[in-house]
Amino acid sequence: MKNMRILAVMVLVVGMVVGMATLVGSAQVITTTTQVTTNVAIQTVGLGVIDWTNGIIRIQASGVGDPSKPMAQRKLLARRAAVVSGYRELLETTKGVLVQSETLMRDFMVVNDDVRAAAEGVINNAVVVPGSETYTEESDGSITCTLTMEMLLRDILVPVYATMRHEFGTAVVTTTTVVSPYTGLIIDVGGLGFPKPAVFRVVTVGGTVVYGVSVAKYEYACQSRLASYINSVIAAKQNLQDRIGANPYVIKAVRVVGTDIIVPNEVVTVTSTMTTVLQECKVVVSY
Repeated sequence: MKNMRILAVMVLVVGMVVGMATLVGSAQVITTTTQVTTNVAIQTVGLGVIDWTNGIIRIQASGVGDPSKPMAQRKLLARRAAVVSGYRELLETTKGVLVQSETLMRDFMVVNDDVRAAAEGVINNAVVVPGSETYTEESDGSITCTLTMEMLLRDILVPVYATMRHEFGTAVVTTTTVVSPYTGLIIDVGGLGFPKPAVFRVVTVGGTVVYGVSVAKYEYACQSRLASYINSVIAAKQNLQDRIGANPYVIKAVRVVGTDIIVPNEVVTVTSTMTTVLQECKVVVSY
């Protein structure tokens, strides 16, 4: 998935849907629920799902072609209708991404022209997953096309990160001669009800910021997001070594406050030696 074409968000799809609707002709647009992959951190938003482990937004959609048309045209109309439906549902799903605290992506688009402008040209680049298309001939002779569309989560977040660029990497880095043996960081928030925000902080009970925008480097956040989310510490160690390496440090969170993860004070002894790891966003949040 990491080698997929670069994708991203939103509003241009509204105009695009209108334009494409004229091409669809008599095709009827319908949408079905999306299939969910197990063993990853999945968030359902509307009819779409956000795969926070692999960084994918996915939607399954269907469209119906007019039975009065020739077979080839029925299939073409059905596919176009399914794609139009997919664009529309991807838009609704991306609007529901939690950015920070109680701010959703739709809120950012309303109040920030730069975010909206950056988002407008992206969602139309969502891809149809190869091999996902199926065609079914109905009893009335119409053809139903069902397909799956995907786009990269990171690309809808880049415009948001851009608004915060001046905040990235502003934390005072404590230099140390100790070489950390740890290759990444896993934060265990299991059972604490932590949402899945695009932007969050890890803060000690005493108020020291361990990780967040102020620690991470902007270019690494844009490349891989602040963190990946996954269902367990074991799954993180087994499946996300490309992000956190073979020897990650594990922190058990004490509690969560909004989109802040509160951790014990003593972890600073270790995390203060992990400057490069944290700056490069080698972080996973486990549920």
